[in-house]
Amino acid sequence: MIKSETIIDITNKRQIGRITGATPGPTLIFTAGIHGNEPSGVTALENVFNALKNYEGAIKGTVIGHKGNLRALNFNVRFIDEDLNRIWSKERLKQPFNPHSSEAREQVELWQEIQDILSDNNGPYYFFDLHTTSGQTIPFLTVNDSLLNRRFTKNYPLPIVLGIEEYLKGPILSYINELGYVAFGFEGGQHSDGSSIIRHEHFIYTTLGITGVLSPHAVQNHKNTLKELGKGRANYFEIFTYQHVPFSVDFEMKPSFKNFQKVKKGELLAILNGEKINSPTKAQIFMPLYQQQGDDGFFLVRPIPRFFLWLSKHIRKWYKLLTLLPGVHANSADSSEIIVNTHVARFFPKQIFHLFGYRARQLKGHQYIMQNRETASRTAAYYNEPWF
Repeated sequence: MIKSETIIDITNKRQIGRITGATPGPTLIFTAGIHGNEPSGVTALENVFNALKNYEGAIKGTVIGHKGNLRALNFNVRFIDEDLNRIWSKERLKQPFNPHSSEAREQVELWQEIQDILSDNNGPYYFFDLHTTSGQTIPFLTVNDSLLNRRFTKNYPLPIVLGIEEYLKGPILSYINELGYVAFGFEGGQHSDGSSIIRHEHFIYTTLGITGVLSPHAVQNHKNTLKELGKGRANYFEIFTYQHVPFSVDFEMKPSFKNFQKVKKGELLAILNGEKINSPTKAQIFMPLYQQQGDDGFFLVRPIPRFFLWLSKHIRKWYKLLTLLPGVHANSADSSEIIVNTHVARFFPKQIFHLFGYRARQLKGHQYIMQNRETASRTAAYYNEPWF
């Protein structure tokens, strides 16, 4: 028998729904609305939980859906005081709670809910963050670059963008990835596009099939639809350029860019404080900013050749060798964190470190602190999963 909780109104409690099947299985956690102007994922989860009541006896494991930024959702704004998806650093979470902002209170509530889920449910655990964008887009995945995440997300017929964690400070998924779990984001479309809700539903059902919570055959039509929506672009992309928009600075994106649209070298992309920003090279534009709130102006991406994906898969176990390079030394006993002197190691492009599983976490002076994504992964917990 399925145990199902009543769907709760958007203006009320954080939990959207929770369903546990009679058969043991994984625990899936979907978060929607961590940005308050992105309610499509919330509506999609409400619809799916209502529909799952009809799958009595077919569900394996537990499915949980909750809302991110309750107060911002009520006002349909990205955030109230600060971006809730930019404050999930270990350093901040270790500090005594200081309710200096609306999002600080939201973070504590979300953090406690995550801890309760991990202590009260059976693994393996999967975390999914549902989003929409301010510009037009096909659906895609944003994925922290670990082999565990790669292995799981290759089951989706969608574009996969790796390495966004190197450019964004404090996303919730980076925090969860550092705990070792499968965790990534799904972008379902434009904020104002009503079809974004349906795209999220297709993603959720496809995920239930991949993880074995539902029979893959029962949800194959959803996966087929995702493939059509992805327009055959089931490739891996890497971010190589990021335009930050400082607070109180005038920024205007050139109108009508679509996500993954190709741009030429020298093409005008945006105006920042009256200065033109042109594309430094031939590329594809990614997540152009067409809203008032937010400090991520745009990214530039390019496809990753499959050879380098294959190479990185096989050499990451040798990550400790990087500490033999000049200007590189370990910052932890297991070399999971290294410090790179950019003056000495300037001849080694960041792509070399990416191949070995490192991503730059922060820059202090002339030193990069880089974190290895593989050492935290709880890969063994997923060995018996149907997709592994």
